[in-house]
Amino acid sequence: MARPPKPINGAVSDVNGIEPHPSGYRVRFRLNGTNTERYRKTKKEAASLRAELLAKANGTKAGLLVAPTNLPAARLRAAETAFHLLDNAGLSNAADQASAQVLIVAVQKLIDAAAKVGKPITVAEAFDLFLAKQATRNLSPKTIKDYKRLVRPFVEAQNGNPLSLVTPSECQRFIFGQPSAVAKFKTYGYLYAFLNFCTGENNPNIDPNKDKPWIQANPINFEKPGYTPKDVHSYGLEEIKAIFKEAKRRGSLGYIVFRLFTMARFDETERFSAIGGTDWKENPYVDLNHNRIHFNAHVYLKRSGGEERGRYIPILPIFRKWIDYLSAHDLGFEYVRWDDEVARRTVGDKFGDGYANMLRHTAITMHIRAFKDPMLTAKIAGTSVAVIEKNYANLNIPEADAVGLYELTPNKMGFR
Repeated sequence: MARPPKPINGAVSDVNGIEPHPSGYRVRFRLNGTNTERYRKTKKEAASLRAELLAKANGTKAGLLVAPTNLPAARLRAAETAFHLLDNAGLSNAADQASAQVLIVAVQKLIDAAAKVGKPITVAEAFDLFLAKQATRNLSPKTIKDYKRLVRPFVEAQNGNPLSLVTPSECQRFIFGQPSAVAKFKTYGYLYAFLNFCTGENNPNIDPNKDKPWIQANPINFEKPGYTPKDVHSYGLEEIKAIFKEAKRRGSLGYIVFRLFTMARFDETERFSAIGGTDWKENPYVDLNHNRIHFNAHVYLKRSGGEERGRYIPILPIFRKWIDYLSAHDLGFEYVRWDDEVARRTVGDKFGDGYANMLRHTAITMHIRAFKDPMLTAKIAGTSVAVIEKNYANLNIPEADAVGLYELTPNKMGFR
């Protein structure tokens, strides 16, 4: 491998023409008053060398001493540009060597300013602060887990890089590199929320009166990936009866009944059980005197400004009959995965992929079909009227099935 040309540092003068030489071509000149020469293999390279020497010689004639330096060519050009900028702004004078000190002063001011700003925050540091903020929001464990599961790989791929280096194309590659449509959809939302936090939105680490945001704009400036949710499915009345029978045998009847008549989400049921227990009479949020169940703010996390105290689920007369029966037989609403799964496998053609959230879907479907009041159903289910009307109002479940569920008592099931 050829060695790079030896740098020419100093005062250049008396540059001669290009001469043929056994090693290629030669250019003779004087460097700091001493005769010297340089060689190049091609005439084109020699011409380039001579042009450089002539430029340096002109500088020497103008009184610009070119002193020896260890700076590489790129840094010399940068320094030359800096002096041109200073000269044009009237802050230095090429004829006054003492004015060259202004560049040193400028560099020192830059160093001082950088020290005040501090080291740029890394993606990993920003994400840790983001998670700390989310921990104060009383989010569900599942949401926190999703933030870590979906965003952490992006953070780790940055390998300690500053946050300011994150680009839109990098975000797009990561999001669209997810294995499924739903993963792309969710990753977009979670990563967007994290990067919005970095712009200063709801970020307690940034004082808007004196601090600059970590990044000026969210680099996710492209459209969210499309996602079509899977179809909503519901059990029919005869299927519910079959599940009830097996659930009674397995000991999971209380849990099935709780989910069907409260329209609760799985996570809500878990949180409700954790804070109050699974005994109908002992749980302080099951108000049997006023026939209502309170999902407080620690249970109902998907709430807006008007729902900070959670929501109330009425205990309808048919629901109360089931509660009384279950209490009399010491059957609470504890979730035991295997018992619940065995009971629902009774309806085998509605079990497995594509049939998630079946108890909640069935509960909402039956309620809207039986009572025909989308606003009431949405209020109890903790969702919006738009969601109810879009996903549940037109399901192919006979109205007789819905009415039949709200007439179905333990006695009618033959339970004693």
